[in-house]
Amino acid sequence: MKFNNLNEGYSEGEEKYHFFYNREERIKNAPKIVQDYYDGKLNPERGFKALFSNRANRFVLISLVVIVVLSWSYVGLRSLDNKDKINGINFELDAFLYEDDIFANIKISSKKKKPCIIYANFFALDQNDQIVSDQEVVENYEGKEIYLRTKFTDYDIKEVRVLINVENEKKELTTDIKR
Repeated sequence: MKFNNLNEGYSEGEEKYHFFYNREERIKNAPKIVQDYYDGKLNPERGFKALFSNRANRFVLISLVVIVVLSWSYVGLRSLDNKDKINGINFELDAFLYEDDIFANIKISSKKKKPCIIYANFFALDQNDQIVSDQEVVENYEGKEIYLRTKFTDYDIKEVRVLINVENEKKELTTDIKR
């Protein structure tokens, strides 16, 4: 198909538009940085140097580093709230939802074979950090790995806290519910 004699919608007697393009004239009137680019004088920074080439890039890089460090520290510190050690005994709290119940477990392990009595007070907290339900579990620990378990009915429980008492030393563990 030939498009040479195609009517482009001009009225009779009007002249068709004709565009002139003069590259040299356009570059001559362009800003200095554009002229340098077309002359081959402009060599932009590449790689890691580009991050320090001007003030705005340095600001973005520093902001990015700060955000990454804060994110890693938050995730790292938040994950330590459910683990602790009392008198050489390791405690790890875990809570998950199954059907309409929330199951909370404390894994207790130690390399020492020292027997003791462990008191664990479980607290279920809602979205407003109000205690919805609580339970106490007492176990005689003989030095082997054991689990203390309890169950709560789900009343929009957000997290589980446990106050552990071993030989008058108390620690608190906290974990979110895995849904």
